[in-house]
Amino acid sequence: MAGVGAAVLSHWHVDHSVGLLAAARAASAARVANQGRPEAELPPGPEPVQEPFVLDLHPARPARRGLLLGPSQKPVPFNVDPTLEQLSLPGCRVDLHASPHTLLGNRFFVSGSIPRIVSFETGQPGHATLGADGNWHLDPYIMEERYLAVRVRGRGVVVFSGCSHAGIINVVQNVKEVSGEHVFGVVGGLHLAGSKMEGRIPETVAALKEIDPDRVFGGHCTGWRAKAALVAAFPDRFQPLSVGGTYTFLAAPLGEAQKAEALVEGQSPDGEALP
Repeated sequence: MAGVGAAVLSHWHVDHSVGLLAAARAASAARVANQGRPEAELPPGPEPVQEPFVLDLHPARPARRGLLLGPSQKPVPFNVDPTLEQLSLPGCRVDLHASPHTLLGNRFFVSGSIPRIVSFETGQPGHATLGADGNWHLDPYIMEERYLAVRVRGRGVVVFSGCSHAGIINVVQNVKEVSGEHVFGVVGGLHLAGSKMEGRIPETVAALKEIDPDRVFGGHCTGWRAKAALVAAFPDRFQPLSVGGTYTFLAAPLGEAQKAEALVEGQSPDGEALP
């Protein structure tokens, strides 16, 4: 974790947020251990980041979340999200953002709340939040959810959507509107698993085909039926995500005109800064 600059939380669900505790502890330990050490004594691997490890979070952390099930709407709570205090370790910095912004020298874009414009993407049925009044309230839209995007030179934009409670088409349409560019890659959980969500699969796949991304990677909550439909629609472009997998998006080679422009701007032809 010494070479990692930031972690972005898409939304406040404990199956996403609890991993930040381990990440913060590892980043904190690495930074404390490397503080003040000469470069020659640093461990091998990615160049250590000297700045604090940034935990980029939405400020609307709920007291608790869960599901309301059955005719009685009995609440089934999820485990509690980590607190901001638990994440504020030495060498770490908690940044709270409700609005769109960039990270790590403008290399990454983090959205704000995602506009809900697609008629068939209506949130998560039965999802609820514990209110300040001590009662559970239906909260299907999970409005604090955000996505992360990065521009890959000569390819377009790659978007990372943690769980797509907003609906992956809402996510991708917003990326297109914000960037004005082709969406090269769609990466994340598409949240189409389970009987209450699977009815959206045909419309989702049809809309993705119109958008025509070059790569689609489906994560844990995409569901096997949605993955099968995506394989049929994108036979050479869809791939399931796997834990521990590494996915590299290569920039297009610079043309002669682009190389000349880079030199004028003070970069070498391969994109590195000139001395």
